[in-house]
Amino acid sequence: MNSQENNSQITANRFPAGRGLAWLMQSLALIKAQAGRLLFMAVLLQLILGLSQVPILGMLVILALPAFSAGLLEAFHRVETGALLPASILFVPIAQKPANGRLLLLGLLMFATSAIAVMLVMGGVDTQLDPELLKRIEQGDAEALAMLDPALISKVLIAALLAVSLSGTISFLAIPLIWFHNMPMLKALLTGLRGLARNWQPFLVLGLGMMVLLIPVLVFLGLMVGLASSISPLSLLFLVLLMLAALLFQLVVLGTQYCACRDIFGLGATAGEADNADGQNDSSNDDGQLLA
Repeated sequence: MNSQENNSQITANRFPAGRGLAWLMQSLALIKAQAGRLLFMAVLLQLILGLSQVPILGMLVILALPAFSAGLLEAFHRVETGALLPASILFVPIAQKPANGRLLLLGLLMFATSAIAVMLVMGGVDTQLDPELLKRIEQGDAEALAMLDPALISKVLIAALLAVSLSGTISFLAIPLIWFHNMPMLKALLTGLRGLARNWQPFLVLGLGMMVLLIPVLVFLGLMVGLASSISPLSLLFLVLLMLAALLFQLVVLGTQYCACRDIFGLGATAGEADNADGQNDSSNDDGQLLA
C-alpha cells in the first residue's frame, strides 16, 4: 500500500480500556522474540545519545531522536513480520527522504516544548551550583547529591517530568505516523493527538501498567544510591542490572508505541517502502511503454 497517496483518508480506530494492557503484553512478546538484537540496538542508541554532551553534535543528536525512535519502531515491525533485523535499521529513517526532514522538524518541536516547560517551572529559581559540587555529582558522588537543596531537586524533577510528558505526548503517535504513513509533520502531530484523545481510556490503562513495570527500576535506583559511596562487586552488579532494566523499559515503551499505532491507524508502507513502490511502478510503466 502506498501510504503517500492514502494518508489523507486515515481515521483513528477506538478501543476499550483493556486494549492498553494488550499493547503492553504484545510489546513484551515482541521483545522476547528477538531480545538480543533489540537490546543491542537499544545499547547502540544510548551510545549515540551520549554524544549529546558534545556542543554542536549534541544538538543534532537531540533533534534526530525521533528518527532513531522510528528506526526502533521499524525494528519492531520487522520482528512482528519475521523479517531480518540488522542493526543498521536504526539509521534508515535518518537517511530516508522525506521522512528524515519531518522527523528532524518534530525533534525541534519536542526540544522547544521541553525547553519552554523547563523555563516555566524553573523560572525565578537560582540554579547556580558550586562548580566543585557539580563535578562531584557528575562523578556519581551520592554525598554531594545529598548536599543539594531539596526544593531545587523537587523543581528539577517536576521540570523533567513535565518536559518528558509533553514531548512524549506530542510524539507518541506522530513518529510512527510520519514513518509508517509518510505524513507531513504537522498533520502527523494533529492526527496523533486525535488518536490519543479518542483512545484515552486504553492509554490510561497503559500508563498505569507502565508505572507498575517502572517500580523495579526505581527499586534498583534506590539501591544504587545507597551503594554509590562504595565500589564493590555488589554495587557494580546492581549498576549493570539497573542499566539493563532501563534499556528494557525503553524497549517496552517503544513496543507499546508501535502496537498502539498499528491498531489505531494501521500500518501503511514506510517512507522507504513507498519510494521503492513508486520506483517499481515507474519501472513497470517504462517497460510497458517500450513494449508498446
